[in-house]
Amino acid sequence: MKVEFTNKPLAIMYMKLPDGGADVWLRKNIEQISVENPMGEPSEMYQADEVYFRTNESEEYVSEHFEDLFEGNIPVPPIPEITLEERVAATEAAILEFIMGGAE
Repeated sequence: MKVEFTNKPLAIMYMKLPDGGADVWLRKNIEQISVENPMGEPSEMYQADEVYFRTNESEEYVSEHFEDLFEGNIPVPPIPEITLEERVAATEAAILEFIMGGAE
């Protein structure tokens, strides 16, 4: 899927989740494009092909298998669903860690 960005995107965006998994966006063919802004003036943006998935694999694994994951040649194992209670507990733990200044 083609996606547009106001700033140059990273080829791999890996966001860890409280449950140990990660949201992953893979981007290829990143290029700067010129578009017309609402004022009718030219504006620079970026465009890329993007794939999104959720995984339990490490960031290193995703990086090493970028091409195969992007093309769908490696199936991404599903992450088990977590309950609402587990989500609330993970959110509360993350907020508490943030308030307390992180783990020591």
